[in-house]
Amino acid sequence: MRTTIVILLMLLFTNNTIFSQSVTHVKTKDYEGYIFPKESHIWGFPPTIDRYTLSSIDIVKAERIIQSNKIYIFKKLMFRNCGRNKAKKFLNKYIRQYVGYVKDDGHIIVNVFFTRQGTVEKHKYKDDIISVCDGGTDTWRIVVDLIDQTIIELSTNGNA
Repeated sequence: MRTTIVILLMLLFTNNTIFSQSVTHVKTKDYEGYIFPKESHIWGFPPTIDRYTLSSIDIVKAERIIQSNKIYIFKKLMFRNCGRNKAKKFLNKYIRQYVGYVKDDGHIIVNVFFTRQGTVEKHKYKDDIISVCDGGTDTWRIVVDLIDQTIIELSTNGNA
């Protein structure tokens, strides 16, 4: 019995080294984020067959879609009207995490997870996708289709 517990504990502690992430850090004057490759584990789950490793060009396309819809996004998240300057500044307050998928029809889907700077320690962004229960507008997600250049989904992690 004791041996079984020791083995289980060893497996638990080595799990992080077996599934170490090799994320890519991207930073421009407009955004900063981390690209998770198709081989990376998300929230402890192994990668699915439809995962896709995003290129820097894919990130530029996704950010272009997000930037061109920033007023819509701001209104949906903040539940009010806003001016253009306030909407532009609000996106710069978030660090992104990018996870890509490719659909059977060839459409590239990008999940972009936003976390307000200062919510978690910076080194944690490369370990796993940040998820905060009842994070409200501090942690939210947007899903974009790079082929159709559209927003598919926009959601927050709940409001307490």
